[in-house]
Amino acid sequence: MTAPGRVILTPFIDAAAIQRRVLELADAIAKDVQSGELLVAGVLKGGFVFTADLVRVLNRLGIHVRIDFLRVSSYGSGTVSSGTPVLSGDLSEKLNGRRVLLVDDIVDTGRTSRFVHDRIMERRPAWLRTCVLLDKPRRRVVPFDADYIGFRVPDAFIVGYGLDYDNQYRDLPELSVIRFADRDPEPPFSFRVEGGTVLFKGHLDAKAAEDAGDTLLRWHGDLELDLAGMQGADRDGMNFLSRLRESLSEKGFTLSIRGLKRTLQETRQEYHKC
Repeated sequence: MTAPGRVILTPFIDAAAIQRRVLELADAIAKDVQSGELLVAGVLKGGFVFTADLVRVLNRLGIHVRIDFLRVSSYGSGTVSSGTPVLSGDLSEKLNGRRVLLVDDIVDTGRTSRFVHDRIMERRPAWLRTCVLLDKPRRRVVPFDADYIGFRVPDAFIVGYGLDYDNQYRDLPELSVIRFADRDPEPPFSFRVEGGTVLFKGHLDAKAAEDAGDTLLRWHGDLELDLAGMQGADRDGMNFLSRLRESLSEKGFTLSIRGLKRTLQETRQEYHKC
């Protein structure tokens, strides 16, 4: 595959935020499993880093894990992807009567996730749950809901932490959005997650609020917004900040905001009206 131009990586979710979320996911899984053996089925290649980190935390939480891997790919006429999943490397473990946790990097269209889930169910496990690092609900073609989700994300091309472009960038410890200089213009708004802080850059309008909402309206935990890089917001943007505050409050979490510039006095006033 030849890149259509100079590659630009924009930081999206840093390693600290990922590791914190892995701990939270492992804790939720351990509470559901409680005791006994759990077979973790990782999906290659994209899920290998996430699977490795997750099973180590599960081990520390007292869950006895056995690990296996499967590989799924899509082929049309030899090398052209058709969007039809093909199992190119199967699990070696027997699944009948066992508890199975399927771990993957992302649910996108839902085709691959549904295909693998149904394939495993044919082998009659006693218990089957799916854990994914990322979920792109706006890309869904085939209905599928994972049981444990790391982050819901907007429709962007994300690499790092096992996810790749042309088999590159899997080794990055953080997640980044990739774009190409001669094809993809710089977006008017972006945000990145650093631990428990989210940094906004650009103008917060309806489209920006929709993108940020995919991730932040499903956030679990206290959250700090750094708006130093924000260049303004319209009514839809300010309504989003209000909805975010309410969403966190309903879950027992707090939202703090810092970095509002004095030049954004109108934005500041609009926020306090919301």
